Amino acid sequence: MTSYMWDLGFNWNSVPNSDGSYELGNGLVVFPDNVPASPDQVLVNSSIGFNLFNISGATANNCSIDHLWITFSANQDGQSVTSPFNNNNFASLSSGSLTVQSPGGSTIFGPGPFPVSFAGDETAVNSGKFKFTVYLTVNGPDGSGGTTKKIFKVDPEMVIGSIG
Repeated sequence: MTSYMWDLGFNWNSVPNSDGSYELGNGLVVFPDNVPASPDQVLVNSSIGFNLFNISGATANNCSIDHLWITFSANQDGQSVTSPFNNNNFASLSSGSLTVQSPGGSTIFGPGPFPVSFAGDETAVNSGKFKFTVYLTVNGPDGSGGTTKKIFKVDPEMVIGSIG
């Protein structure tokens, strides 16, 4: 089956949303070809991984990922399955659970190089239309010589298999 990476990117220098959180950029790519993929055409038994890119530019070296949460819910009436995975190993990951990789580029965010961490991957075994919510907390400079924490979030949708 096909392997996918869901690229998630945070920019420390971005402007906050009205609720005080910050937008987490995202996009799905076919791995290892690194070509954009449609999140509504993922096949059952495909591997889906999550990469976290720090696209903050010059501020990137002063930022560190604190925690990652990814939750799934059914996004179609009458759908009883709430996750594409049997186990949601992404429900709550501290920075120590992430694999720091060599800085690199992203099909979604550009050539970089950007600091990147890998959150892991799972095999999609359940068909359906799923909304997933990603929360990422990041520590970084507060502008006064100290540090502060920001919350980045996004709520994309993914369709696994054939849905009727």
